[in-house]
Amino acid sequence: RHRRGRRRWGWCSTSLPPGTYRLHLRAANANGDWSEPATSAPIVVLPPFWQRPLFFVLLGALIAAGGYATHHYATQRRYARRLESEVREKVQAIRRSEDRLRRVQAIETRRLEVTLGGIADGVIAADHEGRVLLINPAGARITGWPAKSAAGCPVTEVLPLRTDDDEVVDLVG
Repeated sequence: RHRRGRRRWGWCSTSLPPGTYRLHLRAANANGDWSEPATSAPIVVLPPFWQRPLFFVLLGALIAAGGYATHHYATQRRYARRLESEVREKVQAIRRSEDRLRRVQAIETRRLEVTLGGIADGVIAADHEGRVLLINPAGARITGWPAKSAAGCPVTEVLPLRTDDDEVVDLVG
């Protein structure tokens, strides 16, 4: 309803379906004479937004995006679980290999200790960096270093060799 001056005019309906309409009016004067019917300009009643094509397009796009997001999330979760499982398996395999390596090293170290212990001469076993791995009892007596204290020390510290000119000989370099 609209107001014009003191009079209210207009019409409001919530049950009119969407479409184009024309209003046909006739008026009566004070004497009761009726006028010829007058036709208004077209009146367009728009559908509510949820009945418009753009709404359905946007709704379809939203559903498609939701479906894609759900699929992507599920795929990523499956990939992450598979990757976690593979990493867990690899870590377990590495730990098993490390355990086997430690056992083999312990066996070889014990074998070397037995071999070196049976040698009457002083023997020092060193790694590729020149650090003492093992020293037999005769070597410990010669150097004055207990076998456990010498392990890990540089060979040149445990057994400093010198030339006739009193220069230190570098066995590693």
